[in-house]
Amino acid sequence: MKLGVSNTIPNIVNLPGQGGGSDPDAFITKWRVSSGDTIQLMEAVFAGAPLPDYDVDWGDGNEEVVNIPDKTHTYTFIGGGTRDFTVTITRNFNSLDMSRATTAQQGYLRDMMQWGDNAWTSVRNMFESCTNMIYSATDAPDLTSLTEKNT
Repeated sequence: MKLGVSNTIPNIVNLPGQGGGSDPDAFITKWRVSSGDTIQLMEAVFAGAPLPDYDVDWGDGNEEVVNIPDKTHTYTFIGGGTRDFTVTITRNFNSLDMSRATTAQQGYLRDMMQWGDNAWTSVRNMFESCTNMIYSATDAPDLTSLTEKNT
């Protein structure tokens, strides 16, 4: 008889810091930054655009509820060099406008990983000048609410 041993294996796939099992409803991107670097999620601002109201997991243990068009986050870590952080956004994130980002911020975006179930209102300038970005998403964006399309 073994004491304290279970015949079942706990589901550890979605424990914090364990990776795996991403939310299929989330918009997911990967950013490569150095400690002290700031990324900014900027939404396209145009007449009739709905107000943002989304949750963001910055991938470094910090999460926020956001209800303003532009949100910044600064990464801090020990050890120097660069690290990749997966940013996961759920609920009503209407657009991303990287044309308003700095050249450095445009370079931090490394991977567009998943569209999720978000109904986009604009894709204008979504990945403008993000020359380091690869596109690995296998799902398709929901463009049923698209109101601004020009690039």
